[in-house]
Amino acid sequence: MKKDEYLAQLDHYLRKLPREDYQEAIEHFQEYFEDAGPENEAALMEELGSPKEAAYDLIQNLLDKELSASQPTKRTFWKIPTLITLVILASPLAFPIALFFIVLLFTILALFGAFLFTLLILGMTGILTSISAFYESFRNLISSPASFAFGIGAGTFLLGLGSLLCLLTYSIGASTVKLLGWIYRTSLKGDKR
Repeated sequence: MKKDEYLAQLDHYLRKLPREDYQEAIEHFQEYFEDAGPENEAALMEELGSPKEAAYDLIQNLLDKELSASQPTKRTFWKIPTLITLVILASPLAFPIALFFIVLLFTILALFGAFLFTLLILGMTGILTSISAFYESFRNLISSPASFAFGIGAGTFLLGLGSLLCLLTYSIGASTVKLLGWIYRTSLKGDKR
């Protein structure tokens, strides 16, 4: 086997490495062959073994180096107990603060629900009052034409206002449900990352 064939096969086996490690490995082997010279290529290939063995040895060395770099040191040993101690010491303060924010959130939601309910009741009251105003105005049609006209105007105004409040309540409620759904879906996507 010639040097070019050997390096081509080695290149094939090292393609799985990350780009930086791959470039370093290929350059290392090319320099290794250049330093040995053409007369020592065969001996160097024997020393390295087959391209597959040389690639395996290099990958194993990189893995060992990576593992030894990621091993915890003595200083990181104390980080976990320190963190546990901080959590234990902060928990008497953290629980009431978390409870406060949860209660605050539910209070805001309850107030918003009460606001929507009030709008809906006002709208329904406007519609029902307009029906009563129409009825009373038709009862006074003969006795007082001015009362009739006023009753029809007031009834129409109340019917429009009540309908507008009911539509506004529906629109705000539907938008709120869409917003809460979007927040929920976004939080689920964030958990998957």
